[in-house]
Amino acid sequence: MRTAKKIALFFIIALLFIPLLQNRLHMFRIPPLNGDFVLPEKPALEKAGWLSGDFQAKYDPYLEQRLGLHNLLVRINNQIDYSLFKKVHAEGVVIGKNNVLHERDYIRAWTGEDFIGEKTWDKKLGRLKFVQDHLKRTYGIDLVLILEPSKARFSPETLPEGSAERKKEPCNYTYIVEKLKEMNIRFLDLNAYYLALKDTSRYDLYPKYGVHWSVYGMTLMADTLIRYIEHLRQVDIPDFHISDIIVSDSLRDTDYDAAKPLNLLFELPHGPMAYPVIGFGDQEGKTRPDVLVEGDSYYWNIFNARIPDHCFNNHSFWYFNALVYPDSYYDSTFVADLDIKKEVEKRDVILVMTTERFLFKYDWGFTDALFEAYTPDLEPDLQYRYENNIRLNMDFFDDLVARTSNQHENLEEVIHQEADFLFKKNDLEGYLKRKGPDYYKSVIVNDTAWMRALVTQAADSSLPLEEVVTRNAEFMFWKQYPGLHSQWKSLQDIKQAIESDTSLLASVTGHYSAYCLPMEEAIFQEACRRYSISKDEMVRAREIDRIIRTIRNDPKWMKAIADKAGKLNRTAEEQLRLDAMWMLEKQKK
Repeated sequence: MRTAKKIALFFIIALLFIPLLQNRLHMFRIPPLNGDFVLPEKPALEKAGWLSGDFQAKYDPYLEQRLGLHNLLVRINNQIDYSLFKKVHAEGVVIGKNNVLHERDYIRAWTGEDFIGEKTWDKKLGRLKFVQDHLKRTYGIDLVLILEPSKARFSPETLPEGSAERKKEPCNYTYIVEKLKEMNIRFLDLNAYYLALKDTSRYDLYPKYGVHWSVYGMTLMADTLIRYIEHLRQVDIPDFHISDIIVSDSLRDTDYDAAKPLNLLFELPHGPMAYPVIGFGDQEGKTRPDVLVEGDSYYWNIFNARIPDHCFNNHSFWYFNALVYPDSYYDSTFVADLDIKKEVEKRDVILVMTTERFLFKYDWGFTDALFEAYTPDLEPDLQYRYENNIRLNMDFFDDLVARTSNQHENLEEVIHQEADFLFKKNDLEGYLKRKGPDYYKSVIVNDTAWMRALVTQAADSSLPLEEVVTRNAEFMFWKQYPGLHSQWKSLQDIKQAIESDTSLLASVTGHYSAYCLPMEEAIFQEACRRYSISKDEMVRAREIDRIIRTIRNDPKWMKAIADKAGKLNRTAEEQLRLDAMWMLEKQKK
């Protein structure tokens, strides 16, 4: 009995030493975990950190991540949770019906919880329309929006319980599809095409444990894309074809990409998937257009299949409008470091590709950057920029979606409010130019004592409280920023003049329709233009007056002016002003 206990004790002690031995000797080959992990650095041992306990707190995770059997133990733990409790340890991955894996963000997009609003989309699509038309008209470049498939929309019957109950309309996808048609914007809806193939496809278009289109489905869509570009450009692009299809139980590429980050001990049971063998035809007599693709991870399948290498010339992939490929394979190349106009204008075709999951941030600022590059005469919409920054900040946006879903608020309005706050905080002068005394109204309304005094003031003067608040707000604006107040007041007067003149309003909206701007924005832009012209004229008039005074104070100069006027049959005053204007233009040069 004692011998058995000793053996058991020895065995337990040996087990405790295995991680240490593995860490030192690497006795077993243990594969790394899948996913994006940042290993904590070893903390520096210092007296202050030791005494405060900070060193120990940092050393624990450092040691834990480097434990000899750490990865194996994680996989065992994850396997137990998955097999017994259907619980997964992977950010964003959820288990649907029949154990089909989905990503939460695709479900959120399908339910409409991340719908960014009609006004926001109208502005975004207006900018897309302008850029698309401008590039085609000016440079002969075809820019097309490509809507990639979504697994949640393709197979909603496999979504987790309760998903359908959260669904509401419109969502980003359904709203923009109708709006794109209405605005006559060129786009290719691969999402709809994928759905049309669902019941007739010979092989699976979506893998059970992947979130991207299957390799087989990608091949069909790549062929559709090539045929679409051929029709668009009226060219014959080098052919690619499926020479064979290998049906294999060994999953490749992205067909298991949702399961990999689960880091399970055993591969999940699955059926075979189809893998086309792609062949390429002769390029002689064919046209290979210069193509820029700005898009998300769906395009990686096409990119890695080398289809663009054979079908396109000077091909470039701007991944999330951030990294440039293939350049970044050799040295990280960032879109932000490039001249976007120069890069775009050397292309024949530009494809903006996005799946439904990312529609809330659409093209990661690509179209907005082009819009601003080709409309330097327009005042930048700073409020809109702040709203875009919120949508591009994944953590911030996720928090707002959760908040609005729980509290039944309007997501578009909440984003507008948050952007409004950031705008005021970071650029008060820019905010005041756009919003005027609205800033001071909010300050007054949030000041209990101030509001109490204004209620009394309104009662004593028999004026509506709103009018009293407005007067106080405008007074504060004038007192603190007299120059900005004058500018804002001038802009308001010009806007009012435009709005009250039917023919002028029609002329303004007609002029700015080329920019696809909403009427309110068109009026603001015209007011800014007219104010700028009047301001320039005032500056010019002041400069001319200054030169005239300088000449008048010089008797010899004035005599020369009078002599010139007599010879040219003009009055001295006329000649004086003409000479002053000539001198001003000369000074500018």
